[in-house]
Amino acid sequence: MLSSSGFPTWRGLGGGTARRAYAEILPLRTRHIEGDVVLVPGVPDGYDPAGTAAKVREAAAAG
Repeated sequence: MLSSSGFPTWRGLGGGTARRAYAEILPLRTRHIEGDVVLVPGVPDGYDPAGTAAKVREAAAAG
C-alpha cells in the first residue's frame, strides 16, 4: 500500500500541531497493512504517487 500525505514544511512535521495531528491518524493508516512508514522531504506540490507506486510494484514483481 502506498499512502501519501502532504505537510506545509518538513520542519513543521517535526513538532507542533502537524506532528500531533499526524500521530493521531497514523494508526488508521497502518493498523491493517504490512509495511513501513517513510517520510520523504522535498516532494513537490501536486505530486501524484501513482507512478511511483506502479514502479515499486513492477520492481517487486520482477524479484
